[in-house]
Amino acid sequence: MEQRDMRGHYEGLAAEYDEHWVYDPNYVPWMSGRIAEVLRLGPTDRIADIGSGTGLFAREVARQLQ
Repeated sequence: MEQRDMRGHYEGLAAEYDEHWVYDPNYVPWMSGRIAEVLRLGPTDRIADIGSGTGLFAREVARQLQ
């Protein structure tokens, strides 16, 4: 499988995963807030989400800190 085919495949899987594993609309914002709080993140900090899932929480942490 070519690299771009694999990327599309896994992006599709990630979207499915995110859609089915968010139990409540408030869960991702709440958990992302907790992540930012525990890590003591501020608007000028940078984090890397490498191989730890679909990026669902990292995107929300970034959105909350903007």
